[in-house]
Amino acid sequence: MLDPDQAEKLVEAFGEGTAVKALARQHQVDPKTIRRALDAAGARELPEQLPGRRGASRTLR
Repeated sequence: MLDPDQAEKLVEAFGEGTAVKALARQHQVDPKTIRRALDAAGARELPEQLPGRRGASRTLR
C-alpha cells in the first residue's frame, strides 16, 4: 500500500507524463494500485469530467 506522501508524488509524476506501468515498477506495486491512487486523487479524470469546466467537452471541428 502507498502512504499519502507516495501518493502525492505519484500524482505529480503522472501529471508530468510518467506512465502508470512505470510508476508501478518504481514503487514495486501492481498497476491497479497506482490507478486506484490516481483515481482517488482525481488525477485520471478528463477535463470535461472535472467540476466547473463548462464548454470543455465541445467538439473540435
